[in-house]
Amino acid sequence: MYLAAILVAALAGLSSLTLGLGVFDGIPHVTDGISYSFQGKILASGRLWLPPPEPRASFQLENILLDSERWCSIYPPGWPSLLAIGWLVGSTWWINPLLLSLLIIGTYRLGLELFEARVGLLACCLVAISPFALFMAAGYMAHVPTAVALVGCGLGLAHGVRTQQTRYWVLAGLLAGIAFACRPLTAVGVVAIPFTVLSLVPRSGFFKRILSLGLGLLGPLLLIAWIQYLTFGSAMTSGYSVYAPDLDFFGFQGGVAENVTLVGLRFRWFLRELSRSLWGLPTGDLVLLLPALIAIPLGVDSKAWRRADLLLLVSSLALLATYSLYSFRDITHGGPRFAFEAIAPIALLSARGVLLTYDFLGGLASTVGSRWLLYGFSAAILCGLIYYPLGRRLPEQIDYHLAWYHGQSGEVLERINAEVGPKAVVFFAGPRSTYGSLLLENSLDPFSGDRVYLRDTPALRSMLLAKAPRPEVWRLELRLERLPGVNPYTDRSRVRGLTLQRWQ
Repeated sequence: MYLAAILVAALAGLSSLTLGLGVFDGIPHVTDGISYSFQGKILASGRLWLPPPEPRASFQLENILLDSERWCSIYPPGWPSLLAIGWLVGSTWWINPLLLSLLIIGTYRLGLELFEARVGLLACCLVAISPFALFMAAGYMAHVPTAVALVGCGLGLAHGVRTQQTRYWVLAGLLAGIAFACRPLTAVGVVAIPFTVLSLVPRSGFFKRILSLGLGLLGPLLLIAWIQYLTFGSAMTSGYSVYAPDLDFFGFQGGVAENVTLVGLRFRWFLRELSRSLWGLPTGDLVLLLPALIAIPLGVDSKAWRRADLLLLVSSLALLATYSLYSFRDITHGGPRFAFEAIAPIALLSARGVLLTYDFLGGLASTVGSRWLLYGFSAAILCGLIYYPLGRRLPEQIDYHLAWYHGQSGEVLERINAEVGPKAVVFFAGPRSTYGSLLLENSLDPFSGDRVYLRDTPALRSMLLAKAPRPEVWRLELRLERLPGVNPYTDRSRVRGLTLQRWQ
């Protein structure tokens, strides 16, 4: 079955890579992804930040810190460090698809460790056919590496419980720290509650396990603190706090009672959107979990399996509860992105639910002397899990994301490369977000590159041309029309005008 899991993982990685190149043109679309990629490019040069270019107004972009002292991403260094490897070898679009393959293999291994091989194999197939997973891995967001680290952490803890070997607890702590270096709040939400509970049971060796987890966790935390000290002058200062010092962490407004009500509404929102996004089943996707949830109090399986079910459930709910405290929520790359790291635990619980139902029907079929009941159930589940995610929802998502997703498209660079000479200044006039893909084309010292991509500010043109004398000067103007979407903000558009005019 392990070879089958590897094959599933490879096919999913290739599918996601195809989406990344065919739908997303191999470039980041969401401003978070642009910020991560920009920081990866900086780290690949051996630096933590760049000196700010002047005038700064020509380079400003959302989620990138550009003040009088430094120019860098506002996000933690974990995911940009991986992207730096891609910048060093010349391309970054393959990293997240590769990580998706690792996530699928890790899901299989975790299912094998907690339950049995068939649970792991079905769960890894469920992750592989999820359009949400395929599209998230096709982009540049930090959710996939975080999910990989958290599944690895869970696997280390499971090995530690079974073998009582200290090295697995240290490894689990190290991977939890890596997840924290990618997405701190996600790591806290998934690890702090369920994994702390796991470390408490059984009570024997409690302090040894806690110290082992802490030892593994210490390295990444110290590295983050050291990087923040070198970058911002304080180990406790993050780029996000410098970028938005007045932003409340949870975005709370109003009194306690009002916030409790809002948290409940947000939690239900996450459940609803997850149930729509994972596989697109007409019954809702979370219905697959119900047999496993019912089995926990009924004691259908062994105590160890029920405990594993409960741990997976608590870790998923802990993530949703954590982000229910966070004011912002959105649908990105096909699903509620803050809940993405719950996909492996949910897939394992869903696999448990399907197989529990299969076993129940198998027993019932034996009792009544008819195997057709079991065959019918198996055929219905198989057809549903092929048709709805891959035959229906995936094409819908491809169509949705082709519409200048978050204002980005490879069409801009294709037009420039077709008409603009190798040494030129290109002034860009259009949505600020679209400038992100052009910013990544600049040299780290923007004015030293062959081509210089600048946001067009008429009052600054003379100064900029004096700093970047080039034989060609062009102006690209882009006008986009907003299209209705799943978010309150515009996340897709269509072109109303794309003109490229040579001035010199």
